[in-house]
Amino acid sequence: MKKWITTAAFILSIMTISQAQTTVTGMIGVHSSMTSANISINEDDKGLLDLKPITTFTGGIVVDHTLDKRLSVSSGLYFRTKGFQVSEGTSVDVLGLDLGVGVKATTALSYIEVPLMLKANFNNSTSIIPYAGIGPSVSYATKGTLRTSATAILNFNVSETDINLASNNYNRWQLGGQAVAGAVIPYGEGHWSAEVGYSASFTDLVSDDFLIEAGGRHRGVTFSVGYGMSF
Repeated sequence: MKKWITTAAFILSIMTISQAQTTVTGMIGVHSSMTSANISINEDDKGLLDLKPITTFTGGIVVDHTLDKRLSVSSGLYFRTKGFQVSEGTSVDVLGLDLGVGVKATTALSYIEVPLMLKANFNNSTSIIPYAGIGPSVSYATKGTLRTSATAILNFNVSETDINLASNNYNRWQLGGQAVAGAVIPYGEGHWSAEVGYSASFTDLVSDDFLIEAGGRHRGVTFSVGYGMSF
Protein backbone atom coordinates (compact mmCIF):
# COMPACT_ATOMS: atom_id res chain seq x y z
CA MET A 1 0.00 0.00 0.00
CA LYS A 2 2.85 2.41 0.78
CA LYS A 3 4.06 2.03 -2.81
CA TRP A 4 0.71 3.39 -4.02
CA ILE A 5 1.04 6.46 -1.76
CA THR A 6 4.62 7.04 -2.91
CA THR A 7 3.65 6.69 -6.58
CA ALA A 8 0.66 9.02 -6.22
CA ALA A 9 2.75 11.62 -4.37
CA PHE A 10 5.44 11.46 -7.07
CA ILE A 11 2.90 11.93 -9.85
CA LEU A 12 1.26 14.77 -7.93
CA SER A 13 4.61 16.57 -7.55
CA ILE A 14 5.36 16.16 -11.27
CA MET A 15 1.92 17.54 -12.10
CA THR A 16 2.48 20.69 -10.06
CA ILE A 17 5.90 21.55 -11.53
CA SER A 18 5.21 20.64 -15.15
CA GLN A 19 4.95 23.44 -17.73
CA ALA A 20 1.57 22.19 -18.96
CA GLN A 21 -1.60 23.69 -17.46
CA THR A 22 -2.38 22.58 -13.92
CA THR A 23 -5.68 23.24 -12.15
CA VAL A 24 -6.11 23.20 -8.37
CA THR A 25 -9.67 22.88 -7.04
CA GLY A 26 -10.97 22.81 -3.49
CA MET A 27 -13.97 20.49 -3.16
CA ILE A 28 -16.60 20.03 -0.43
CA GLY A 29 -19.68 17.85 -0.42
CA VAL A 30 -21.49 14.93 1.13
CA HIS A 31 -20.52 11.26 1.03
CA SER A 32 -23.08 8.49 1.52
CA SER A 33 -21.11 5.44 2.65
CA MET A 34 -22.30 1.85 2.72
CA THR A 35 -20.30 -1.11 3.99
CA SER A 36 -21.04 -4.60 2.72
CA ALA A 37 -20.21 -7.30 5.23
CA ASN A 38 -20.25 -11.05 5.24
CA ILE A 39 -20.85 -11.69 8.94
CA SER A 40 -20.54 -15.43 9.32
CA ILE A 41 -19.36 -18.06 11.75
CA ASN A 42 -19.99 -20.91 9.34
CA GLU A 43 -21.54 -21.39 5.91
CA ASP A 44 -25.09 -21.38 7.29
CA ASP A 45 -24.83 -18.07 9.22
CA LYS A 46 -24.35 -15.40 6.57
CA GLY A 47 -25.99 -12.01 6.41
CA LEU A 48 -26.98 -11.80 10.09
CA LEU A 49 -26.74 -8.01 10.22
CA ASP A 50 -28.72 -5.51 8.15
CA LEU A 51 -26.19 -2.72 7.63
CA LYS A 52 -27.46 0.76 6.74
CA PRO A 53 -25.48 3.59 5.09
CA ILE A 54 -24.30 6.76 6.83
CA THR A 55 -24.03 10.22 5.23
CA THR A 56 -21.23 12.61 6.21
CA PHE A 57 -19.40 15.68 4.91
CA THR A 58 -16.29 15.30 2.78
CA GLY A 59 -13.67 17.69 1.46
CA GLY A 60 -10.30 17.90 -0.20
CA ILE A 61 -7.97 19.36 -2.79
CA VAL A 62 -7.91 18.11 -6.40
CA VAL A 63 -5.03 18.75 -8.81
CA ASP A 64 -5.65 18.24 -12.55
CA HIS A 65 -2.78 18.15 -15.01
CA THR A 66 -3.71 18.67 -18.67
CA LEU A 67 -2.28 16.13 -21.12
CA ASP A 68 -4.03 17.46 -24.23
CA LYS A 69 -7.36 19.05 -25.21
CA ARG A 70 -9.30 15.97 -24.14
CA LEU A 71 -7.35 14.16 -21.43
CA SER A 72 -6.00 15.08 -18.01
CA VAL A 73 -4.53 13.26 -15.02
CA SER A 74 -6.13 13.98 -11.66
CA SER A 75 -4.95 13.36 -8.11
CA GLY A 76 -5.24 15.07 -4.75
CA LEU A 77 -6.06 14.56 -1.11
CA TYR A 78 -9.51 13.88 0.38
CA PHE A 79 -10.82 13.56 3.92
CA ARG A 80 -13.76 11.16 4.11
CA THR A 81 -15.76 9.31 6.73
CA LYS A 82 -16.99 5.84 5.85
CA GLY A 83 -18.96 3.31 7.81
CA PHE A 84 -22.39 1.89 8.55
CA GLN A 85 -25.11 1.73 11.15
CA VAL A 86 -27.18 -1.09 12.64
CA SER A 87 -30.49 -0.55 14.37
CA GLU A 88 -33.00 -2.71 16.18
CA GLY A 89 -36.34 -1.63 17.54
CA THR A 90 -39.92 -2.38 18.38
CA SER A 91 -43.08 -0.44 19.15
CA VAL A 92 -44.96 -0.03 22.42
CA ASP A 93 -48.49 1.18 23.02
CA VAL A 94 -48.54 4.54 24.85
CA LEU A 95 -52.01 6.01 25.39
CA GLY A 96 -53.27 4.25 22.32
CA LEU A 97 -50.34 5.37 20.15
CA ASP A 98 -47.59 3.13 18.76
CA LEU A 99 -44.28 4.54 19.97
CA GLY A 100 -41.16 3.21 18.30
CA VAL A 101 -38.24 2.50 20.63
CA GLY A 102 -34.92 0.85 19.95
CA VAL A 103 -31.16 1.10 19.82
CA LYS A 104 -28.79 2.18 17.07
CA ALA A 105 -25.06 1.56 16.66
CA THR A 106 -23.07 3.68 14.20
CA THR A 107 -19.54 2.81 13.12
CA ALA A 108 -17.64 5.71 11.54
CA LEU A 109 -14.06 5.60 10.26
CA SER A 110 -12.10 8.68 9.17
CA TYR A 111 -9.91 8.24 6.09
CA ILE A 112 -7.27 10.18 4.22
CA GLU A 113 -7.69 9.24 0.56
CA VAL A 114 -5.43 9.77 -2.45
CA PRO A 115 -7.05 9.10 -5.86
CA LEU A 116 -5.30 8.82 -9.22
CA MET A 117 -7.62 9.16 -12.20
CA LEU A 118 -7.57 9.65 -15.93
CA LYS A 119 -10.19 12.21 -16.96
CA ALA A 120 -11.79 12.83 -20.35
CA ASN A 121 -13.03 16.36 -21.03
CA PHE A 122 -15.91 16.70 -23.49
CA ASN A 123 -15.36 20.14 -24.98
CA ASN A 124 -18.36 21.54 -26.83
CA SER A 125 -19.68 24.81 -28.20
CA THR A 126 -20.75 26.08 -24.76
CA SER A 127 -18.56 27.36 -21.95
CA ILE A 128 -19.62 24.47 -19.68
CA ILE A 129 -17.19 21.52 -19.99
CA PRO A 130 -18.51 18.08 -18.94
CA TYR A 131 -15.99 15.44 -17.89
CA ALA A 132 -15.73 11.85 -16.67
CA GLY A 133 -12.90 10.02 -14.96
CA ILE A 134 -11.90 6.64 -13.58
CA GLY A 135 -8.98 5.23 -11.65
CA PRO A 136 -7.63 3.64 -8.45
CA SER A 137 -7.36 5.16 -5.00
CA VAL A 138 -5.57 4.37 -1.78
CA SER A 139 -6.76 5.43 1.68
CA TYR A 140 -5.63 5.19 5.28
CA ALA A 141 -7.92 5.01 8.31
CA THR A 142 -6.84 7.59 10.91
CA LYS A 143 -9.62 7.13 13.46
CA GLY A 144 -12.64 4.95 14.16
CA THR A 145 -15.54 5.30 16.61
CA LEU A 146 -18.53 3.20 17.60
CA ARG A 147 -21.43 5.32 18.81
CA THR A 148 -24.54 3.79 20.36
CA SER A 149 -27.80 5.64 20.93
CA ALA A 150 -31.30 4.95 22.17
CA THR A 151 -34.15 5.86 19.84
CA ALA A 152 -37.65 6.92 20.82
CA ILE A 153 -39.28 10.24 20.01
CA LEU A 154 -35.74 11.68 20.10
CA ASN A 155 -32.31 10.06 19.84
CA PHE A 156 -30.17 9.90 22.99
CA ASN A 157 -26.46 9.10 22.79
CA VAL A 158 -25.56 6.30 25.17
CA SER A 159 -21.83 5.83 24.56
CA GLU A 160 -18.99 6.52 22.14
CA THR A 161 -16.05 4.12 21.97
CA ASP A 162 -12.81 4.47 20.02
CA ILE A 163 -12.00 1.57 17.70
CA ASN A 164 -8.44 0.29 18.12
CA LEU A 165 -7.40 0.39 14.46
CA ALA A 166 -3.81 -0.39 15.44
CA SER A 167 -4.77 -3.97 16.30
CA ASN A 168 -4.29 -6.80 13.84
CA ASN A 169 -8.07 -7.17 13.52
CA TYR A 170 -8.33 -4.28 11.03
CA ASN A 171 -6.79 -3.30 7.71
CA ARG A 172 -6.10 0.43 7.94
CA TRP A 173 -4.83 0.62 4.36
CA GLN A 174 -7.56 0.37 1.74
CA LEU A 175 -7.12 -0.06 -2.00
CA GLY A 176 -10.12 0.85 -4.13
CA GLY A 177 -11.42 2.30 -7.36
CA GLN A 178 -13.65 5.18 -8.28
CA ALA A 179 -15.48 6.79 -11.17
CA VAL A 180 -16.63 10.40 -11.40
CA ALA A 181 -18.69 12.58 -13.73
CA GLY A 182 -19.16 16.31 -13.55
CA ALA A 183 -18.89 19.68 -15.22
CA VAL A 184 -16.63 22.73 -15.07
CA ILE A 185 -18.28 26.15 -15.27
CA PRO A 186 -16.01 29.20 -15.81
CA TYR A 187 -16.55 32.00 -13.30
CA GLY A 188 -14.37 35.07 -12.77
CA GLU A 189 -10.68 34.23 -12.71
CA GLY A 190 -11.39 30.54 -12.08
CA HIS A 191 -14.21 28.04 -12.35
CA TRP A 192 -16.87 26.18 -10.40
CA SER A 193 -16.98 22.38 -10.47
CA ALA A 194 -19.92 20.10 -9.72
CA GLU A 195 -19.30 16.37 -9.47
CA VAL A 196 -20.87 13.04 -8.58
CA GLY A 197 -18.69 10.01 -7.88
CA TYR A 198 -18.91 6.35 -6.98
CA SER A 199 -16.18 4.55 -5.05
CA ALA A 200 -15.67 0.95 -3.94
CA SER A 201 -13.02 -0.71 -1.82
CA PHE A 202 -11.21 -3.85 -2.95
CA THR A 203 -9.87 -4.48 0.57
CA ASP A 204 -11.74 -5.90 3.57
CA LEU A 205 -11.88 -3.65 6.61
CA VAL A 206 -11.71 -6.64 8.97
CA SER A 207 -8.53 -8.68 8.61
CA ASP A 208 -8.17 -12.45 8.50
CA ASP A 209 -6.94 -12.35 12.13
CA PHE A 210 -10.45 -11.57 13.38
CA LEU A 211 -12.29 -14.34 15.25
CA ILE A 212 -15.05 -14.61 12.65
CA GLU A 213 -15.27 -14.03 8.91
CA ALA A 214 -16.63 -10.50 8.78
CA GLY A 215 -15.22 -8.88 5.64
CA GLY A 216 -16.47 -5.30 5.42
CA ARG A 217 -15.87 -3.45 2.14
CA HIS A 218 -16.79 0.20 1.80
CA ARG A 219 -18.64 1.64 -1.15
CA GLY A 220 -20.33 4.98 -1.52
CA VAL A 221 -21.63 7.87 -3.57
CA THR A 222 -20.28 11.43 -3.28
CA PHE A 223 -21.88 14.70 -4.36
CA SER A 224 -19.50 17.66 -4.26
CA VAL A 225 -18.92 21.21 -5.52
CA GLY A 226 -15.79 23.30 -5.58
CA TYR A 227 -13.94 26.31 -6.93
CA GLY A 228 -10.62 26.13 -8.73
CA MET A 229 -7.89 28.11 -10.45
CA SER A 230 -5.63 27.23 -13.39
CA PHE A 231 -1.90 27.93 -13.45
